[in-house]
Amino acid sequence: MTITITAFERSPDGGQGLARDTRVRWALEEAGQPYQVRLVSFRALKEPAHLAVHPFGQIPTYEERDLALFEEIGATVVRLAHYQHDQYFYDLCDRAGIAVWAEIPFNAQAAKDDPSTNAVEQMTELLHQCMHHPAIVCWGVQNEITLGEARRDPRPTVAELSALVRSIDPSRPTAQANLGQVTTDDPIHAMTDLDAINLYCGWYYGTADEVGPALDDLHEAKPELPLGLSEYGADAYPGYHSSSPRAGDYTEEYQAFLHETIWRDIAARPYLWSSFVWNMFDFASDARAEGGRAGRNDHHHDEHDSLRSGFRRAARDGSRLGLPGRRQRHPCGGQRDP
Repeated sequence: MTITITAFERSPDGGQGLARDTRVRWALEEAGQPYQVRLVSFRALKEPAHLAVHPFGQIPTYEERDLALFEEIGATVVRLAHYQHDQYFYDLCDRAGIAVWAEIPFNAQAAKDDPSTNAVEQMTELLHQCMHHPAIVCWGVQNEITLGEARRDPRPTVAELSALVRSIDPSRPTAQANLGQVTTDDPIHAMTDLDAINLYCGWYYGTADEVGPALDDLHEAKPELPLGLSEYGADAYPGYHSSSPRAGDYTEEYQAFLHETIWRDIAARPYLWSSFVWNMFDFASDARAEGGRAGRNDHHHDEHDSLRSGFRRAARDGSRLGLPGRRQRHPCGGQRDP
């Protein structure tokens, strides 16, 4: 995390008490903690951008930049998938009031010979290490685990993990992110308290306008289950543009089109308990070689003006999903009902 300290570009009072960033900088220097400085004018203190980080229009402000990016796009909940994450980020979410879906890497396929031992150990450790964090709202037990079901049926382990969570922390629900191709009658949907599905219509398959009907099919088949959209999105690279965007071209324009299309589907379905954009930041993935770049998952959104302008455009249209009393947006970001 990069820490950013605000300071005056020039002292408005000749150094008589308003420039209060020096002590914070000294503390960071003493701790050996790297930081950045963002210079602001006295007039800028009263503008909306600064008031959003300091409601009294003063300095210094203290920002963890990665978390600030989540807040900038209006995210209210983050899915920390599919791995264990640093306690530092849980601490940041606790302080910022950002809800967290925490999960273990029981991902894509279960071990052929012994699918449970390691998964149970990791789930137990995650619970004991993190259950004191008030930001955590649910425990994820699997991600797309049926992808490897030809090798080993993962369902008994999913049921075992759900029971384990309930025995250690009955105060929070269990959750799962199912593969988009899981059928509506699959018993795995009922194995956790909160069900959710990963849909990449418009990117890996189909078209973006197929997300809504796919959600409706599952909801109609299992109306008693809380249903969420645990992943959706498209890869894009900053600087890739097209006047005729299409799936697979990695342009910012296509990514923006896909998000705007799916946001409308999400807003029209109040039965959804959550929706999560995949993914907030690029990360290493050895098996990938997409868009001319090897070893990286590029479903990121942190650098894209297209994503931010899309949220702002939706806000101007009165359809922004982060409005009070409506389902909240969170990137994996997602959304949750307040």
